[in-house]
Amino acid sequence: MLAIWIFKMHKIAFMPIALLWTTGSMPAVGKSDAATAAPVTLQDLVGTRTLDSVTISPDGRLAAFRVITPSLKSNSVTVQWFWVELRGSHMAAVPLGRPSLPLRQPMFDTILDGQAQWAEDGNSLYVQTLRGNRITINRIAPKGGDEVALSDSADIESFRILPGRRQAEIGVRASRQSIDQAAAQEHRDGLHIDRSVSLEGSRLTGNFLIGHRWSTMRYVGQGNSAREAFSGELRQKLVPLRGTFKPASLMAAPTGTQSNPVLSGAGKGDADRTISIDSGKLTARLVQTAPPGKFLLEPTYQVVAQLPDGSERACAETFCFTHAAALRSVSWNPTERELVIAHEADYSTWTALYGWKPESGATRVIRAADGSLDGGSTYSNRPCSAQGAYLFCVHAGPTSPPRLVRIDTTTGETVTLFDPNPALRQRQFNPARFVTWRSAGGDNFTGFLVTPRHQNGPVPLVITSYRCRGLLRGGFTSLAPEQMLAQRGMAALCVNHNNSVGMTATPDGKLQTLAPHLAAIAGYKAIIDQLAAEKLIDPTRVGLAGHSFTSMVGAYALSHTDLFKTVVIGTGITIDPATMMFIDPARHGWNTGLLDVLNVPHPLDDKDGRWKAISPALNAERIKGSLLIQTPENEYLSALQLFSAIQHAGGATDLYIYPNEGHLITREPAHQLSRMRRSIDWFDFWLLDHTSDNAVSAADIAHWRELKSELPVPKPHGT
Repeated sequence: MLAIWIFKMHKIAFMPIALLWTTGSMPAVGKSDAATAAPVTLQDLVGTRTLDSVTISPDGRLAAFRVITPSLKSNSVTVQWFWVELRGSHMAAVPLGRPSLPLRQPMFDTILDGQAQWAEDGNSLYVQTLRGNRITINRIAPKGGDEVALSDSADIESFRILPGRRQAEIGVRASRQSIDQAAAQEHRDGLHIDRSVSLEGSRLTGNFLIGHRWSTMRYVGQGNSAREAFSGELRQKLVPLRGTFKPASLMAAPTGTQSNPVLSGAGKGDADRTISIDSGKLTARLVQTAPPGKFLLEPTYQVVAQLPDGSERACAETFCFTHAAALRSVSWNPTERELVIAHEADYSTWTALYGWKPESGATRVIRAADGSLDGGSTYSNRPCSAQGAYLFCVHAGPTSPPRLVRIDTTTGETVTLFDPNPALRQRQFNPARFVTWRSAGGDNFTGFLVTPRHQNGPVPLVITSYRCRGLLRGGFTSLAPEQMLAQRGMAALCVNHNNSVGMTATPDGKLQTLAPHLAAIAGYKAIIDQLAAEKLIDPTRVGLAGHSFTSMVGAYALSHTDLFKTVVIGTGITIDPATMMFIDPARHGWNTGLLDVLNVPHPLDDKDGRWKAISPALNAERIKGSLLIQTPENEYLSALQLFSAIQHAGGATDLYIYPNEGHLITREPAHQLSRMRRSIDWFDFWLLDHTSDNAVSAADIAHWRELKSELPVPKPHGT
């Protein structure tokens, strides 16, 4: 699971060390900079509420959305739908129905977007709901209105309420009973090991929790996607709606247009869609200018408009002629006859809004970047919703928690419609600066730098990675929160990995071995050198917190360079030969493609020592720094070869495994808190030499002292 997924998320290459400092205009929201405010805490960050799945009502008067709430008290995550009026003076959000459990992507544990459809009367919402062991479609409304409208003997994966009829089309697989019967039969007959079975660390059966029901996940098809074992193919069926609803008492609906269509480079199939105004006389679409490459999987798109006279005009500006992920959303402002384009350069997670008028070719900046405009969900890729001249987005910045905002695309004015984190917004955050720089090979990188409030001279630096979307909470998976590092006296730099760099092909058309990893390391070295030259950081005390792809980057850098004194990784790695030997032994396993991605032979056929050249574990004797591994249970076996090798070589390493967690470690808030706290303590110990015992980390620190005492004494230079 780890290898192919990891690789899809990144791509890299090289540049002259020219650092450009850009001070992003951090949103001045709440009192986060007030001297009297209490500093942000780990508990605050773990408990941050996020927003997703914004949908506009057919009459344009309401926006519905989900609030995702982690609770340390109950050690659980719940979702709750709300709606809010889009105009007028009364904009208090109204809860809909009751909280339920989120659906998650198997193996990765990403929370899936909410599925919702407005009822025709606009007074309620049909939503996919997980409670107990069943996935149904419920009709929800204010004041606790919540009843099952569609159910089946199988879980309902998709649905569509048919207009004007008391009927719906649902997508289902096998019934829960038949799945249970097949699982029981497998238990009696024995489990057959083939490419569908995950061997990275998950339990072989009962390895995924759906509501309160343990089920078994297996890989399907030729890729690395997974679904419930024995569930079969998705099939569509028509079923009747049931239940009755008392209409909610609402204000009279104002006249207005329905929500505007929105295109997104990240949206599947959006290259084939057209959006239009003026009764279709002025249209726009995304035109694919380059297909997905062999290594760089993303296509590139250009925004093209068809004018009322039938001619076409293509936008040649960089904000509308770029790779898919950079085009976050494309919509019309019909009053201005202007396309509104949300763009993120160089995978920066820093969203700016631009305007392009196809008829005149005029362009302008509508809203400068001050954060992400889809900051509610790491993997969602859902664009802002549009209605008239307004965009409705989830805004989150490096020091600004997620909130639902309305953006006037004529003026750029931004109004908060709903803030799920008012108390957190009042906390004191250390300022975060948006920075851009180039590596020695010429590759562009971006990130956010957080420094201690009272810094005197160079301090240690911790690089967090590999995405810095929205509120900074320790990189992609909240591994080592930047604010906590700064509170301990360290600088923290969250680096966005640039997916477009490092895709270097060999003469025979294969990817150059570890080119993306090496390009990432070159980017890290460039910014470390620059910050050291400016006397901001001490280059001899630098750490890295890596997850997924950057777990591999960190492990390689620790074993092949002297760049980092210590590294914390949040997953196993796939650049050690054990990956192919025992976590993917099948002849045509899901991970077989890793050999092509890495451009190395199978370890049993490695006559030229290619694995020895790249493997951190096979070079453990060269490792001088320390390594902390904090991995989900379903990936720990891919970390064991490195952990064992460092132990055998006499180095300093520690390993923690979080039970029942997938790739992103998001199921249990208690796990996130523990992981964050241990990472901060680890960097404190190895970069600042702090050894003070406290109630939380006394046992860890005692063990780390023992590790340090057993390290070989460095030889003096010249001996």
